[in-house]
Amino acid sequence: MPGFLMAVAWGGTLNLEVAIAATAVSIAVAIWLPKLRWGGAVIAALLIAVPPFPYWTSWDENAGQHLHFFHGYNLQSLPIFRFVVVFLVAMLLFAVIFWSIGKRPVTKAP
Repeated sequence: MPGFLMAVAWGGTLNLEVAIAATAVSIAVAIWLPKLRWGGAVIAALLIAVPPFPYWTSWDENAGQHLHFFHGYNLQSLPIFRFVVVFLVAMLLFAVIFWSIGKRPVTKAP
């Protein structure tokens, strides 16, 4: 619960929603398009490692929340090491998910 409350306080639920959607799409790709599962996992892990708020959306009192990629950041202030660590952990978790899914045959509706 504390993590959820912090997500709401610092960026609404946008980061959580993007992470859930990316994970769900990646699992769906792994089930129905197994040859593309690692591509989907890389995209999902990137979305999780570099969350929407504050890295690709900004908040302004006049405009509200809007897209503004890396607003206020430069190469020296970006937490690149954190991005890499979170990306690797997310890829490890996707590997575990894919292992648990296994190579199930796709069944077609009659």
